[in-house]
Amino acid sequence: MKSSCRGDYRAHCVGNDPSAPIAAACLAQFYVNLSKGCQAALDAYNAPQGEPEEQQ
Repeated sequence: MKSSCRGDYRAHCVGNDPSAPIAAACLAQFYVNLSKGCQAALDAYNAPQGEPEEQQ
């Protein structure tokens, strides 16, 4: 997400803490205005992680 959203972060979220959770939350507020690459990176970052498969 860091490389895909660098320009979008500077345009919309400069001045905020750039740590991942805070940056993602800020960028999410501007989702419709983000570049397609940043939208895809944000979607991947926010995607639910799969449940671990049960061991038998």
